[in-house]
Amino acid sequence: MKRLKALQGFTLVELMAVVAIIGILAAVVYPSYTKYVTKTNRLGAKMALAELAQLQEEYFIANKVYATSLGEGTDEEPGLKIEYYGFEKHRGTFHSKDNGDKKGYYKITMTNVNGFTITATADSDGIQDDDIDCAEFRINAIGNRTATSDCW
Repeated sequence: MKRLKALQGFTLVELMAVVAIIGILAAVVYPSYTKYVTKTNRLGAKMALAELAQLQEEYFIANKVYATSLGEGTDEEPGLKIEYYGFEKHRGTFHSKDNGDKKGYYKITMTNVNGFTITATADSDGIQDDDIDCAEFRINAIGNRTATSDCW
């Protein structure tokens, strides 16, 4: 009589060990990943502020005054054109776009008192809402850059 071949497969203990290892790896990797994504979003906000400051200077050279709004840069809505780095106009301010769920990373506003100050604030409804270390970035007409903490 032929011997029955031993069934080959994984035991429950082996399967549980693999699941435990995957869980440990995920617990270590996920916080690093979210920190990386947060820093990348900060970089986008800083780049947007720097470019807006440059656009303000170009506007000043052409018009002898700074722009008073972050408009579309048209005759109907004069101001700086801000359609870069994924920012879109929403209810009077500019928000960074997200993956279609209408929650952004930063909200950009501008004040025009004694020059200009452009501010990027972490969107309270978005991904950056947990970023309390660098919740706000500012740049002004003199070129001073400030942030909530040492983020610039």
